[in-house]
Amino acid sequence: PPPLLEAAVGAVPGILAARPRPTALVCLNDTAALGALQGLAAAGLRVPDDICLVGYDDLRFAERLDPPLTTVAQPTYELGQTAARLLVERIKESSRPPSRVVLRTVLHERDSSRRPRTVISSGSPGPPPTSATPGRTGSAESSTTPA
Repeated sequence: PPPLLEAAVGAVPGILAARPRPTALVCLNDTAALGALQGLAAAGLRVPDDICLVGYDDLRFAERLDPPLTTVAQPTYELGQTAARLLVERIKESSRPPSRVVLRTVLHERDSSRRPRTVISSGSPGPPPTSATPGRTGSAESSTTPA
């Protein structure tokens, strides 16, 4: 298994030890979310009945997981193309200040982020997770500063 997947599985017990216990996990990418899903299952928790789970990247396997993973899709081709263009421009003109580019993202809401049916907590569970609209768009910001 990839190291990130194993790290995510291993991180789950510490996350679940937090008080109040979280009602949702938002992972840095879909691979980490897969590891978190495995770690949550090993802890006896069901997604989304006990805790919600969200990934980032919208990898092909995300909608095939059980439950299908809510994830944020980013325009990876456009991201790479934009970074390369900015790098070339910066190389050609080294005094050029760093650029800030905002690219559109899309939230793919699937079953893993449905509101939990149960609250597993010692103490206050905190506010319930908010739900998003399927296909909701937002923006992610990235600053490009070539070395």
